[in-house]
Amino acid sequence: MVKRIYDAHRRKIGYRTFYMVLVELLETPKNHKRLIRKFNLFAKVRRANLYKQIDKATQEHAVCPNLLNRKFEQNVPGKVFVIDITCQPNHSGQMAYLSAAKDIATPEIVVYEVTTTLTMELFIAC
Repeated sequence: MVKRIYDAHRRKIGYRTFYMVLVELLETPKNHKRLIRKFNLFAKVRRANLYKQIDKATQEHAVCPNLLNRKFEQNVPGKVFVIDITCQPNHSGQMAYLSAAKDIATPEIVVYEVTTTLTMELFIAC
């Protein structure tokens, strides 16, 4: 029964989840930690994402200088732009992302881009 529970969770079950399943199946659950050790059943440990570690290591893009300094009311057109991204599911269930760049001085959208993937090109296009 222990092996069936372990295999049903595709060998990714930890001892807490294992205990909750045992409580559902048995009226008086056994010591779940002892059972896991006895049958040598351990959850697969997810590896850390190397790209996140590299990104954290390079502090170049972590903090950007505050050039605007909360002065959102600008009078010169074409000087300050803001970008907003909106996601919306389409009729097929796939997500569509709309990225629009707006000039703060004027109420007009300068450029927009619609894609189905959220990538850096979406920001660069604007």
